[in-house]
Amino acid sequence: MKACERFKIFKPCKLPGREKRSASYIVSLVCFTPNLITGILLVVDSSRLPTLVAYNSSSFLILLNSSLNPLVYCWRYREIRNIVKNTVKKMFLNNQEAH
Repeated sequence: MKACERFKIFKPCKLPGREKRSASYIVSLVCFTPNLITGILLVVDSSRLPTLVAYNSSSFLILLNSSLNPLVYCWRYREIRNIVKNTVKKMFLNNQEAH
């Protein structure tokens, strides 16, 4: 038995088109830009409390980016969406059989 069959490795997705890649770029841009801007403002004037609060708040967006990426990929790629659907169905079926 091949390793890919034993571990049920799926075929790799086709290389994404420009329109599919742009969604993840936009999400990354939206999440990282505020932190970059407030970081520059913090270097220029580190004594202002609102700048420090804005920088710390914008750091949350960087963490949010990690959570949004899987959602973006599920939304944009049919193959990944189908894999997630099948996995969730199997989880619920196994959970119902256990009760």
